[in-house]
Amino acid sequence: MGKRVFMAVLVCLLAGLGSLALSARAEENPQLWSIWEFVVKPPKAEAFYNAAKAEAALLAKYKLPYNMYAYYVGEFRYMYVTPLKNYGDMESLYQAWEDVAKKAGDEWKNLEKAYEGTTESVSQSTWYERPELNYEPANPRLKPEEQKFILDDIMYVDMDKAEEFRGLIKDFIALCKSKNVTEQIRFYVCDIGPEMPVYVAVGSGKDRVDYWDNSKKMWDMLGEEGKALAAKASMLIRKEMYQERWYLPELSYIVPEEKK
Repeated sequence: MGKRVFMAVLVCLLAGLGSLALSARAEENPQLWSIWEFVVKPPKAEAFYNAAKAEAALLAKYKLPYNMYAYYVGEFRYMYVTPLKNYGDMESLYQAWEDVAKKAGDEWKNLEKAYEGTTESVSQSTWYERPELNYEPANPRLKPEEQKFILDDIMYVDMDKAEEFRGLIKDFIALCKSKNVTEQIRFYVCDIGPEMPVYVAVGSGKDRVDYWDNSKKMWDMLGEEGKALAAKASMLIRKEMYQERWYLPELSYIVPEEKK
């Protein structure tokens, strides 16, 4: 993302800006997620991609102590997702990024130059994973590394219906368990100011066709009970939108596991 861009987004965060995003690759423990979205200028798409790839290499070289998952969202949008312990950990992330920039020296300065003029906008948001609202099948159909395609179902819930909506999610999870559904489904609560409450249901597939084929199979398994729950939930939602994402391992950085 580049030091200059990163710090510019910090200013936006303090000003209260946000965006819609999240990761389906949840860490082992529930936590806060920091989400960054970059809208790239179409003529500069290749330059941005190359700079992002170079940045991932620098993060690995100088050992940033935070994971960073990269996704392509379509329409020249990229999203980066970083797990945090809590809001206080945000400051530690910024400091860690500054430390990497200092260690990299001229390499980082060249990276900043490579990023210059490539983006139309940058925004940030924070999301909480709600583990009690996640469905974790005993035998998931996909392994984590097979989850290349992500679908976000973003639901803007009526302000006074949030508790009722959470109850329906729990009923949905119970139904999935009773039917032995093998699809993994995660729910997140989004921190985006006046738009709250916003919930996001996240599913995954090997690709788009694999996701939709198995989504249909899942809803067929849930039958009339599933349709009834979906109908009740729709009455509590004031706005809904879908977002497709593709995981980009070449632009991501994962902290290496310590050898025992």
